[in-house]
Amino acid sequence: MPLSIADGRNAPPPGAPVVVVTVRFSAAVSGPVEVVRLDRAALTRRWHLAEIARTMADDGRIDVRGPAAVETLLLVRQSGRPGYLLDGPFRWPVQPATYHVSGGWRRTIRGRTLQAGSGTPQWVNASEEAPRDAWPACEWITDRDWECVGVPLKEAGIVLSEAPARLSYFEPTGAVDESGVETAACRTAAWGRLLVIGFAGGAPAGGATPPAVVPRRMQAPRARPQSVRLGAELDTRVTVDRLSPRIFWVTATQPVEDGWVELMAGGRAPVRLDTREVAAAPSSVPLRIDLEPAARLAGTVSAGRGVVVKGADVLLYRFVTDTGRAEKRPPKRILLAETRSGDEGEFRFENLAVERYELVAMHTAYGRVERVVDPDGQEIDLTLQRPSYAIGRVLRDGVVTPGVQVSVLPDLAAYAASEDVTEFLGGETTTGDDGRFSVALAPRGAMEVRVGDAQVGMRRFQLGAAETLARVVDLGTIDLSPPPAVTLVLEGAEGCDLLLTGPSGRPGMAVVRARRIGPAMFDARVPEPGRWSIVAACGRQERSVVPAFIDVPAAGPDMSVRLSWPLNGSVERDMKRSNEGYRSCSAPSAFVRKFLAAMLASSAESAATSAPSHPEPARPELVGR
Repeated sequence: MPLSIADGRNAPPPGAPVVVVTVRFSAAVSGPVEVVRLDRAALTRRWHLAEIARTMADDGRIDVRGPAAVETLLLVRQSGRPGYLLDGPFRWPVQPATYHVSGGWRRTIRGRTLQAGSGTPQWVNASEEAPRDAWPACEWITDRDWECVGVPLKEAGIVLSEAPARLSYFEPTGAVDESGVETAACRTAAWGRLLVIGFAGGAPAGGATPPAVVPRRMQAPRARPQSVRLGAELDTRVTVDRLSPRIFWVTATQPVEDGWVELMAGGRAPVRLDTREVAAAPSSVPLRIDLEPAARLAGTVSAGRGVVVKGADVLLYRFVTDTGRAEKRPPKRILLAETRSGDEGEFRFENLAVERYELVAMHTAYGRVERVVDPDGQEIDLTLQRPSYAIGRVLRDGVVTPGVQVSVLPDLAAYAASEDVTEFLGGETTTGDDGRFSVALAPRGAMEVRVGDAQVGMRRFQLGAAETLARVVDLGTIDLSPPPAVTLVLEGAEGCDLLLTGPSGRPGMAVVRARRIGPAMFDARVPEPGRWSIVAACGRQERSVVPAFIDVPAAGPDMSVRLSWPLNGSVERDMKRSNEGYRSCSAPSAFVRKFLAAMLASSAESAATSAPSHPEPARPELVGR
């Protein structure tokens, strides 16, 4: 039965007349049907099974016989169809009468709490219509078992039972048997809220992407907590269950003091709700949000004088309201999207809310520009501010060398202390057929120019702060002839490899695996001079050796270094790359990630590991308007 009832049957009161009642349904119901009549006497709560009769539904009606003056509840079931029709409770008349019943099919939901003592269960749905009858009705049937009767068959919702400092909720499973019973498992949370998404001006055309609800929080770089350019990450503290295409149940097992819940749909402006505001309202009150039509931002990236720039990185940020921000500090920004300018320098961002944004455009050769904009439908022209340049010519063994990588890297201390990392990014390029290069310098901070890679050799040039440099910095002729070869001798190194990491204290350190050339001899070809650390990789263990560092000069005769094992023979477990902390820096965009990949590139898989190749062409592509 889809309703908890007492055992036994009610006998009609002595001498009570039997009355015929005609029940008509608002929707077509075909027979045969099974009519379940439940009766209860005055001043009692429990229903008793009175009769189960199988009959025909004639012209959308059935006739039911029963004793007069008894309170009655009728359930009508149809073979092969889940759910039931429900009418009552009503007092059985003393003379024939007609009752009109809704033809909407209903179901019963049952569940059990994890522990006794919860509040009264209630059915919470997204309907804005007032109930036309007493259904659904929820009540406890034991100290831990509850039942909700008369829930519309296709209605999405949740069953709640609130107790002090604990919310129990029950999400129906969706599996309904022919009697109309559906089960629901219990889960608990600190808070929960039903979100109902609508569309201002009407729903989108068929086939549109259904709306989504995503909990997010700010993602601040651990190594740069003072950064004003932030990302967003999924907030795993908050759970979102989709109950229907437009209805979502949002919960968390703990209070959440930061973050937001983002409501999105194709062609609609996103809505961001502070998670604390979502949690503050009673769980039994659904929150309804209508999504407005979306705005867009579009424009062109140019280098001035009617020339547009292809392949510029364009980043879109939104501003964060921060009431605790110091007055002189810039406001925080969260990266929303990024793109790259097309063949005509064009860019476009869709599905935006109407609010203020910041656009940042960057190109490795033609500089960067920032601009605060509103999506007012106007085309935006982002004119890059031309940076300073470093120029030079690269030789190797006295011969001009084309295709050599040239990168501008920030000073690590300045980078770590920066509020806006995009201001410390310089350009990348490769040498031309004549061995010459021209590379854009960073607009702010101290920096170095790195020429070459681990395969062809490498040289670094420390520059001062960008604010003090000339428009063109000439590095002259750069010789990439490799530093002296290093022969390493280590007795008892069977089954071990020697790894050299360096140069110490520089960004973009390389890992070189020395080549075994004899039972106890290794040949190491390091790409650049400086201090290099040495460890022995023996299977899965790293063992220290003495000396732990060697200094490789820029020029001179080949070197030979004899190594030995430490006297205690201990396994060195705490050796880490000196730049490991910078690997954990959170970068706000693919442009920055690409830049850091070049700055932090290292590999332990080859005797000479090159930095990642830059995907850009050696020369930027410019298109005349």
